[in-house]
Amino acid sequence: MKKTSQNGFSLLELLVVMVIIGIIAVVGTPYFQRAVESAENGNSFSLMRSISTAQMTYYSQHRRYALLKELNSDQKGVFGTTQGEIVRHGKFRLEMTPTVPSDEELKTTYEITATRSYGDIPYLITVNQSGKITQVLP
Repeated sequence: MKKTSQNGFSLLELLVVMVIIGIIAVVGTPYFQRAVESAENGNSFSLMRSISTAQMTYYSQHRRYALLKELNSDQKGVFGTTQGEIVRHGKFRLEMTPTVPSDEELKTTYEITATRSYGDIPYLITVNQSGKITQVLP
């Protein structure tokens, strides 16, 4: 009789590979989650710079700063989804302080806050009429 050789992997070899992949996944997941949060935080700074620029443009045309929902509508929704007086941008909640400032207040000042409230560490940044972006938390 002729003996034929079989090509392929044994069940034991496949199990060893699966265990190694599982260990790598368990060890790498927290690092991946931190990298994603860091990227989202960096994106929020970029978003706040864009909001500041849009506010300056709005001010030059209307002689007052815009409410957040006005600004988002004026920019065709690029800052997120408007929900009442707030705007949702990914995992961030954008809102003005005070929530609905008067037209008189908007002639001289505005403050917009971006808050991410999921995960272990809250994240909060603000931008105001001076264009200064401040990280409040963490």
